[in-house]
Amino acid sequence: MKHLYKIPLAVLAALLASACGNDTETDKTEIAVESLRTTVTSDSHQAEIRYEIRNAAPDLRVAATSDDGWLHSIDCSQQGIVRFAVERNEQRTMRSTALHLACPGATPVDITVDQLPEPVETAEQTLIYYFVGTSLGRYFDYNIEDTMTAISEDILGTSRVIYLRQRSATEADICELRYDPAGKSCIRQHLESIVLPEEQITADDMARNLQRIAAMAPAKRYGLIMAGHSTGWVTREAEQSQTSMLSVGGGDIWQPAEGAETVRTFGERKVKVDIEEIARALTIAQLHPDYILFDACFMSNIEALYDLRDVTDHIIASPCEIMGRGFPYHRTLPYLMADGGSRSDLAAAAESYYLYYRDEYKGAARCGSIAVIDCREIEALAERTRTLLATAKSDYDASQLQTYEGQRVHTYYDFGQFINTVATDAEALAEFERQLSRTVTAKYTLPTAYSALGSYGTFEIDTEIYSGVTTSEPSANHRTALEKTAWRQFIR
Repeated sequence: MKHLYKIPLAVLAALLASACGNDTETDKTEIAVESLRTTVTSDSHQAEIRYEIRNAAPDLRVAATSDDGWLHSIDCSQQGIVRFAVERNEQRTMRSTALHLACPGATPVDITVDQLPEPVETAEQTLIYYFVGTSLGRYFDYNIEDTMTAISEDILGTSRVIYLRQRSATEADICELRYDPAGKSCIRQHLESIVLPEEQITADDMARNLQRIAAMAPAKRYGLIMAGHSTGWVTREAEQSQTSMLSVGGGDIWQPAEGAETVRTFGERKVKVDIEEIARALTIAQLHPDYILFDACFMSNIEALYDLRDVTDHIIASPCEIMGRGFPYHRTLPYLMADGGSRSDLAAAAESYYLYYRDEYKGAARCGSIAVIDCREIEALAERTRTLLATAKSDYDASQLQTYEGQRVHTYYDFGQFINTVATDAEALAEFERQLSRTVTAKYTLPTAYSALGSYGTFEIDTEIYSGVTTSEPSANHRTALEKTAWRQFIR
């Protein structure tokens, strides 16, 4: 059901009505429209919007004007309808203008008209970088520079690379990185600047941005890189609740310790979206990327992965923290764009991350744990997990399990080791392990990892038990929120 936006009476009209003593608040003249935003196609054509004037004479009509010449021939002769013409949008970016509606005694209404760009050649692959927040700005610059280095080797073919990058809390740029044959280098082309909401970013906001980019660069297949801060499955609500403060006597367990190295764990609350909101955004945008690469901490976590199982085929993510420097895209991008983007070697892309932190990264503090997840196998993994947990023991020692952060009371434990520890049914465990190997198609780890949380520093990882995926099932942190996760609801 469509809802009409109500526009209140102008202040002057309200004063006049009050002086006459005849009107009440419900008698005010209002212009009501179905939406304050509408989208039109790129071709030259006629379009219309519908409106209703409430509490006014039956034959009253609006007058309409536009700010830009490409929207013209405005016709208000028929009551309840404004017709207008738009010229062809030959640009490669969406353009917008305002259509102003006015009538005597009512506050004017501004409707934003977005016109899609001219359709372009369908790319083999469009890779979207979605840089979230501003606190990692200088590291995002490194990421873009590394990407340009890779593109300078002429690896794209007909594929395209487009990124969204915040300039401030309310401003972002959409740019394309493409190969210039004349200069044999990568050039950056600014496509559009957009305004971000002042309040909390929502799934609808993210969906609108993804739709905008997909319209600019239609492709046979898409890849998505989500870069920024993350705490895995832990929601905004869970972070802010008192139950999340268990391990540091009232402090925020997700706040990096003073003096710690920069990692991609903690950032601006305004741009943090819960995992289920990412899934919802992709669904709204009708975008199903072949893969999502999370250049953010703790995203190879079963509670988070389960929420994303239907919106992408594969995920590349880390079970622990990711250093501020993030992925080495000069090494990783050629694998994501293999054969001009017609295929992606995800195992090699993940391995490039591991090898960079093993062999090239400068600094003692480093993380090199990464995994590739086949999301099409997650449902079956959930079934095997539920079957095994039905007979699992509850008297195990969580302190003996591998953990993946430096919190005093840990949040993330090795998923495979946890299941092996609590299993009592050998056949069910064998089925689980077979399914886990089908789900985690590649995994790499250093023997140590760095954490900026709690008693920050480097901790050991047992490479023999490393499964590439974590769980919060043994954790005392965020128990109320954990019980609400879709994963927990299913397996228990």
